[in-house]
Amino acid sequence: MSPYFNLSFNFQLLAQTFTWAGLGLILLIHFVHYPSFYWIKNESFAEFHRFHSQRLSWIAGPIMIFDLLTSLAWIFIHPHTVSVMNLLLIIFLFFCTSRFSVPLHHQLSQEVDLDRRERLIRKLVSTNQYRLWAWLIKSVLLYVR
Repeated sequence: MSPYFNLSFNFQLLAQTFTWAGLGLILLIHFVHYPSFYWIKNESFAEFHRFHSQRLSWIAGPIMIFDLLTSLAWIFIHPHTVSVMNLLLIIFLFFCTSRFSVPLHHQLSQEVDLDRRERLIRKLVSTNQYRLWAWLIKSVLLYVR
């Protein structure tokens, strides 16, 4: 059968595409963007952070949603340990994002003093490691057949 008609293959390929997009984005955010938060002056940080959050949501949101949708489709088309683990990892990513990242970003978008801001950034970077590892594991896992 041609791979073009092999739905399991196509959904695995889609899942790999969105997973690699998510990994690339989280690596950029974790190692470049979040550390740059320390360089923004305190008086303009809240405004900068609101801009950052709004713009990044337009990129990260669709990647995560399409990753979830392709993961769900793939598990129904080809129920396998890898497809189940892939789905569990994207659910974990949504959990970490809603439990840690969104509340911390919300706090950072408010006017806060410099010491509090630095503590929030450190916590954001620290908790972001869960998402970074989840995307990394998903990226490796999706090449296992």
